[in-house]
Amino acid sequence: MFSFWWLQAKLEALVLPMFNGVFCNSNHTQSLVCSLARKTWLVPNPLRLSFFSPTPASRSHIKPIRLLVIGAITPNKRPLELLRMLKSIYNSGAPFQVMFVGSASGSPYGKNFLDEVAKVKREGWIDFQEKLPESDLIKLMDSSHALLHFPMEEAFGLVVAEALARRLKLFAAKVGGIIDISKGVQDAELFDADDWPALEYSLKAWIHKPTPPSPISRDLMVSRYHPKVIAAKHLEIYTSVLSASLPKE
Repeated sequence: MFSFWWLQAKLEALVLPMFNGVFCNSNHTQSLVCSLARKTWLVPNPLRLSFFSPTPASRSHIKPIRLLVIGAITPNKRPLELLRMLKSIYNSGAPFQVMFVGSASGSPYGKNFLDEVAKVKREGWIDFQEKLPESDLIKLMDSSHALLHFPMEEAFGLVVAEALARRLKLFAAKVGGIIDISKGVQDAELFDADDWPALEYSLKAWIHKPTPPSPISRDLMVSRYHPKVIAAKHLEIYTSVLSASLPKE
């Protein structure tokens, strides 16, 4: 109570009904505001153009398997829980490396994560970067094989679409906008948000026998999240709203 998010929720309940409509970036977001808004439009976030630049033809020469975990170091994103699961997989003899990327606050959760990373970093299979420029992030994606993204809740999940646009394998939680992004994507494996055993089993099996990415995944991201595609949807909606509000002659 009286937190930033609590106050925002109270303000949304007051303000949203005043507008002609609300843009929703996922079915999940739409389900949360449809009872408050006069009208909603389902329009996802666009990806930055740089994520549609040419991708490597193959990653088969990159050994061992490289995994990415990208997102803020918070309880919702659950990087600490992912780290502990990955430690179990590594101790079982599965060869891989993992890079965590995300801002770590001074919270107890963030401190616990950094302490855990420091303990296992000397083993050589894990690394952590708090921030990366966009160009370096794309290079990191292009030298990796898979993204792990296992939050408890996710409004959209931009990093998921970015990773699929760079032709990465995806292991993710079946929550929020991740479900929309992954629809029809062959390289995406989704799991219930509390099904850690299934995630660990599938990831371990894939590390031992990885499959090459499908070009269809990238094509889907272009057709859904290219800036021109999203801009066209916005323009169509703006035109419709303005036409309806103009006085008839």
